[in-house]
Amino acid sequence: MATSSAAADSQVTASASPSPTIEGPAETRALFAAIEQGLAARPGGTVVQMDEEDETQDSFDLAIVVDGIKHEFTLFADGSVADEKTSEDAEDVARAAAAQVLAADAVRTAAEGRGGQVATDLDLDDQNGALVWEVDFEDARGNDLGSVKVDALTGEVVPAE
Repeated sequence: MATSSAAADSQVTASASPSPTIEGPAETRALFAAIEQGLAARPGGTVVQMDEEDETQDSFDLAIVVDGIKHEFTLFADGSVADEKTSEDAEDVARAAAAQVLAADAVRTAAEGRGGQVATDLDLDDQNGALVWEVDFEDARGNDLGSVKVDALTGEVVPAE
């Protein structure tokens, strides 16, 4: 199961300071900080979805599965949480249990070779029967640059169709 505590996940995510294994604009580091803050807010959870709330990356919408319950909330840069809803979303709970690759690792893999591009959103989903992380990228102006899919079991990039 790909659950982790905030302390354990801090080993695979970046804080507000740059990560030695991820290069890119500050906005990408903001995404890693939001993953870390989200897991600190919901310890023992698995991130299953994350969307940039606005272009400033001052807030993100997150979905984290903890103990079979999906928690959806808005996370602000200061670590505060708002608009939380919970549900027993069977599909997301099953995906979280099956994933072997954590969100931060999927973003790290997807970002390789995409210098100057900003990872803005990620989603754990099924594609043609395979569990994948889909990581969306934009340029500094907010233009869509497509997505990269990472196999959630192996950590390998899934070739574009």
